[in-house]
Amino acid sequence: MKREELLNKHYHLLSMVSTLPKKIVSSGESALVTQFVLHELFSKDFFNIPKAAYFVDNPDFDCLKGIAGYSQHESCPLDWSHMDKSASVFEAADFNKKVRSICRPSCRLPEITDATYVSSLAHDLGFEQHAYLSWPLKYDNHGILLFEQVQDDSDFVQEYLSNALYLLSFCPIM
Repeated sequence: MKREELLNKHYHLLSMVSTLPKKIVSSGESALVTQFVLHELFSKDFFNIPKAAYFVDNPDFDCLKGIAGYSQHESCPLDWSHMDKSASVFEAADFNKKVRSICRPSCRLPEITDATYVSSLAHDLGFEQHAYLSWPLKYDNHGILLFEQVQDDSDFVQEYLSNALYLLSFCPIM
C-alpha cells in the first residue's frame, strides 16, 4: 500500500472512530447500541470485515454469552437518531440470531484454552478463515470478538481493531 493511500486510510478510520463515543452517549440506554457499534465498526466504511460475533465471558457465573452478530450480507443502513426502527432488522438477521442464541460455560476455566474454545465457536458459526481478539471488560468480564479474517489488510485491521473494540465496553450488555 502506498504511503499516501495508507495515510488517507488512517485518517478516514480515525475520523470515523472518533464519532462513535458521541453516538454511544447520545443513544441513551438503548439495547441496540452494541449492535449499532458492531455494525459501524465492521461496515465497508470502517474495517470492512464480512462477519463478526461479539461475546461476553463472565467467569464468576461460568457463562459465555453471544451479544451481537454482524454479517455484511445482512447489514442495513443505520440511523442512530431512530434506533428503534432498526430493532426488527437486527432481530430478523439470521447470523445475529445465531450469535445471540449462544450461551455456554466460560472459556476462562484453567482446563480450556481460548484458541480451542474460539475454534469451536467459529466452526459452529460457519467461519472459514477466523481470527479473534480478547480484551478485559468491567467487573472481571472478558470480551471476545470472533471475525472473518481479511487477507489484504490484516496488519492494519489488527492494529486498530484491538483498540476500537474497547468502545464495546461502554455499551450495555443485553
